[in-house]
Amino acid sequence: MTLLVVSQIIMLAYGIFLFLRSGRFPVPVFYDPYDTFMDFFNTNYWAVHAGRYDVWHSIYPIFTFVLGAAMTPARCVSQLSSVGIRTCASDSIGWIVAAYLAGAWVCALVVTRKLDETWPRRWWRVPVLTFVFALAAPALFAVERGNYIVIVFLCLGLSELSGRDWKGALLLALAINLKQYLVVLWLAPFLKRRFDYLALSVMMALAINWISSIALPDVHYSMLFENMAGFSTGASTSYFEKMWYATSFSAWVKAIDNSPWVGRLSPLLFSLGSLGVYSLRWISLALVGVSLLLLARDRDQISWEEISFVSLVSLMMLTDSIGGYALILAFPVAAVLVGRGRFEGMLVCLFILVTPLDFPVGPSHIERAWGYLIGRRSDYIASLSLGAYIRPFALLYLLWAFMLPQLREAAKTYLAVARRESDAPLTRGSNEQHTHG
Repeated sequence: MTLLVVSQIIMLAYGIFLFLRSGRFPVPVFYDPYDTFMDFFNTNYWAVHAGRYDVWHSIYPIFTFVLGAAMTPARCVSQLSSVGIRTCASDSIGWIVAAYLAGAWVCALVVTRKLDETWPRRWWRVPVLTFVFALAAPALFAVERGNYIVIVFLCLGLSELSGRDWKGALLLALAINLKQYLVVLWLAPFLKRRFDYLALSVMMALAINWISSIALPDVHYSMLFENMAGFSTGASTSYFEKMWYATSFSAWVKAIDNSPWVGRLSPLLFSLGSLGVYSLRWISLALVGVSLLLLARDRDQISWEEISFVSLVSLMMLTDSIGGYALILAFPVAAVLVGRGRFEGMLVCLFILVTPLDFPVGPSHIERAWGYLIGRRSDYIASLSLGAYIRPFALLYLLWAFMLPQLREAAKTYLAVARRESDAPLTRGSNEQHTHG
């Protein structure tokens, strides 16, 4: 913990120094310094204009646009571009910042509650952990983008804090209506046989979507699914954008395939590398699937938080287009690791995932562009970084180190039960022979 706090203080000081000197923060914060907060303002522009699914090709559920319309002042609706919305309603980014700080505080409360169960209480835990979560590199990246995932972060934290009642179900439904890939979190109540919670959350999610469709009737579900498929497989994705805060080896393959340097690679070498990466993806998915299938036979063998944590880590490791800032979604459920014996072994891995390790390494180029925050032109580096090379390894290790012990225990229990069941007829037959004799 001390190492993490010290590293974040050092990187915060370095980031402020670099910003004051050159008008930019360290990568991956600026893909384009003029594009700061534009995930937020682009969404809000299309929230108040038609064409969100057929022109902008959005992958956001309609509820996201309802929120965007609510956070856009009436005086700014007539703006003809997302940049115009940002200029007119620049103070509305405060909603994202407030949600981000509240989410960090809520996650600190969740982790502190876990720590207090096994360790002496300490008054400084909540403020220190809030500081740690607030300065985690993926969280800062999400805030710089102004991405709605920050609000999801708050919803998931509140859901964990609320418990497994209707409030938790509602908050999870809200999160899924903002980022639809979080449907994987419904796996936890399903495997834990909490079908009442699952049904309630599903009905709430459908109700939120239905009400949103009434408030903003421009809904094209088929187009939404087409956009999601195109977002995942589209070849136009930027090389650097794929690799900044990469969390999977699949992102490496997609980035290299779309890079200007792909022609320098041997086609055979690239094909073998791609085959290895995708094989590793499916082997890892099989590990998680088999483990959860075996553990599901006894719902007490694995906790709700463990299922959620593994589902989110699997999602980030197996996909390439989810965005590295999605790591913050694992923060609320990662509290399950606190106080566990294997937590110490994975601490280094978690440290690698959340600390700023984005020093330029490898191919890069310097561009000069207008910086939105600094208000003038400045140089910035578009580059791969140290973190992009090592985070996929860290996430892969985290998944396997978490699931292999679970798989061994589940397999051992399954074999023991199967052996008892196979021995039962023999025992009964032997008893019957003694009786007749």
